[in-house]
Amino acid sequence: MKRLLLLLLGMQSYLAIALPPEALDRRLNEVTLLMTHNSASLRTDAPPLSGLSRAVGTSAVTNLASILNKALPLMPAGENKDKLAQILASNPVADQNRSLEEQLADGVRAFKIPIHVYNNVLYSCHTMSAGDVQNLMCKVQETLREFMPFPDLRESLYAPIAHLQQHRCLLDETNRPLINVFRTVNDWLDKNPNEVFVFYLNVMIPDKFAVQYTNEIKKILKQSGLWDKLLIYTPGTPWPTIREMIDSGKRVLMYTDINAWESIGLLHKNKFSGGSDYDFKVFSKLEGDTKTPKIDWGNVTGNHLTIVDSYVTPALAGNEAEARKANQYNVVMQRLKAYEAKAGHPVNIFMADFYELPSKNDLIKAIADYNMAHIAATAVK
Repeated sequence: MKRLLLLLLGMQSYLAIALPPEALDRRLNEVTLLMTHNSASLRTDAPPLSGLSRAVGTSAVTNLASILNKALPLMPAGENKDKLAQILASNPVADQNRSLEEQLADGVRAFKIPIHVYNNVLYSCHTMSAGDVQNLMCKVQETLREFMPFPDLRESLYAPIAHLQQHRCLLDETNRPLINVFRTVNDWLDKNPNEVFVFYLNVMIPDKFAVQYTNEIKKILKQSGLWDKLLIYTPGTPWPTIREMIDSGKRVLMYTDINAWESIGLLHKNKFSGGSDYDFKVFSKLEGDTKTPKIDWGNVTGNHLTIVDSYVTPALAGNEAEARKANQYNVVMQRLKAYEAKAGHPVNIFMADFYELPSKNDLIKAIADYNMAHIAATAVK
């Protein structure tokens, strides 16, 4: 009874999302971690399209942006207009405000990192798909033909967008070599030996090409120091407890959405988890999904992890106004409980944009309380 009382008191005061000591003997599939969506793609104060400006020249990009800004009000409503409007904002593909180091200090314990190849190097960058860039290029061409009747000048303005098609990572002002992300987390783990961490590598490279980078991903994992910390999980077997992960030194679970890297232990997420897709362009769609939760990929039977997307993407990336709604304490708790009921066990990874909004006493506290409630329920038994 005394232990239960202490746990319940802890639910009122525990404001960090890092797992409490009472979670040490719980298995990985019995705890809940906050994952930030596109963790390294951050809001900045830089002018719009700064990365592209550095690549092709400031004047060309400035002139193009000026014309497109004038043209936007006259364009018909639709997805292309929304995407173009977002591109003309500062870091249009950002889903977070706070640096990786700040996220770790706040208690975030899982990162989703989109991966592209940029200049033959594996990069962390959130950007548009090749198809989306092609569609946007067509729309820009139409706009320039309408507003710029001189072909030579029109082509010079079109050049920055053509360059973007070949170097899509330039759209993300905070793109960086993947090894830099790995080193940031490894350094933090070295300073915090009693912590565990999860990576979701969203590999934006087709399997037939990604397999060529198997040795490269292994090399940068070794160079960063993460290789020796990787938990190599065998699907269907019991998950280790948090204490076992810490004691063994295998404190990092890393998974992907491709099959190409399974030969080095980076499993496709479908092999051991299931969850929801994020296709919510407005908050009301996310609310509707909470009322009727569904497993869109993988499965959540047995000891499979349950992974829940919980963010709104109106166009290219997250929206802070929508995040303020999606991250409210009661909204998060309802979503956690709805997917727990659907899966038959607790949600394990909860993915969000701009997690600190509307305040750290919302999303962060909701997940901390959710963890403590399950610990308290186990203590009663």
